[in-house]
Amino acid sequence: MLWNAKYIADYIENSKVEQFKKFVNRSQNHLSSFINNIFIDIKSKILVLFAYSLESNFRW
Repeated sequence: MLWNAKYIADYIENSKVEQFKKFVNRSQNHLSSFINNIFIDIKSKILVLFAYSLESNFRW
């Protein structure tokens, strides 16, 4: 699971944050701005990493 956290952190760091900053500057909540702008882009990658780690745990 630790390597999943590293990959997710890399995805977040490399995502487009300009739109996130625009929504925060418009006085939108940080959490809702994160979900609407960044989480939508990386949601499929998170699901794939979860499925891959679950499958590898079944093999052990």
